[in-house]
This record gives sequence, C-alpha cells and structure tokens, in this order.
Amino acid sequence: MNPIEIFAKSCHELSPSLIEYEVGSEVEFFLFKFLNIVNKLYTSFFVISFFDAFKAFSKYTTRVFGKPNVLDKCQTIPIFSKESDSLRGSIPIVLAEIKKNFEKLSNSLVIVLGLDFYSVIFGEEELTKLYPRLINLTYTSNTLIVLNTKLLSNRAIQIVDGFSATIAKLGVEEKEGKLMRYLVLLRTPFPEYNLRKWYFSIERGEILFHNSE
Repeated sequence: MNPIEIFAKSCHELSPSLIEYEVGSEVEFFLFKFLNIVNKLYTSFFVISFFDAFKAFSKYTTRVFGKPNVLDKCQTIPIFSKESDSLRGSIPIVLAEIKKNFEKLSNSLVIVLGLDFYSVIFGEEELTKLYPRLINLTYTSNTLIVLNTKLLSNRAIQIVDGFSATIAKLGVEEKEGKLMRYLVLLRTPFPEYNLRKWYFSIERGEILFHNSE
C-alpha cells in the first residue's frame, strides 16, 4: 500500500480522522486522491463547508482534473458562506442545522473543510469549543477534518489532535537546497507506519512517493 492507501484504510477503521496541512503542501490534490480511493466505500460524502472551503476545493479539482465524478457524490452544507442562503449563527445554531441534515444520511463519509478560517474569524477558543462538539455530533459516521494547523497555536493543535483518532500531516520543508513536500502518518492503527515520513512530488496528475524516513 502507498501512504494514501494506508491513511484511507486507517480512516475507515479508526475515526475521526484529521489531515493537518500547511499552504503549499497540495492538500487539495491529496484529498482528491483520497476520495477516489474510498469512493466505493460510501454512498455519499457529506461536506460541512465553512467559508466556501468546498467551493475552493471544487474549483481546484475541476481545473486540475476536469469534471471529477467523485465530487458528484458530495452533499454540501455551506456555513458562513458568501451565498445568501448560507447558514450563520452561534455554535448551537450551526450544530442544530448540521444535525438536521446529517440525520437524513446513511453510509456517508463526513468531511469538514474550512475550520481554519473559522478560527481566524472567531478565534481559537471558539474553534476548540466547536471541534469536539462537531466530532460528537457525527460520531456514528466516519469523519475526516482537513485543517491548516499552521494557523493554530500549539495548545489548539493539542486539543484537536486529542479528539482525532487518525492523523496525517502534510507539510513543506527545505531538503538539500530544494523545497520538498512530505506526508507523515502521525497516528494510525498500524504501529509500523506511525511517525514515518514520505517525501512526494506531483507528476502527470499523480502523487509519486519517494523514500520514507
């Protein structure tokens, strides 16, 4: 199995799951490949999108891959979107609306995008209140959160990590004078892969993984 397949299997077996990333790590590319791997496992993808994060993801994948069929399975609830009918309000109001929509679904992967924007707008304290309550709300389904942790303090990262069963980290670092993207599996049910780091490049629409550390 390649690292994305390992992460996908881990997410299916142990949820909730978290992808930590930083700008430049091509998280959109990684997420799209992940969704294609798990596509057959779920009837639909239930996307909780804060501040138009899913719209940005959709534009990226359409530009890079054309019209990807995997996104046709996405049922999206926009929160604090620029759209006029977007959900807005306090944490209890947001959670109540998500619950109402979530209860209609079965065999869905829940995907949460844009919580980093939520933290920037409303503050880390609000994020650390929302995160565990959101996890508790969707505990009956596999849940994947995608979060730019470079925007968070160590304290906030520790809190979100504490409520996440599977964790992968995407980052960028300088290696031998070059900027290299990497993936680290921080927490999975497979001890032999935990804390291993893979460097990767993107070529011809595919992720190529290099030697692990």
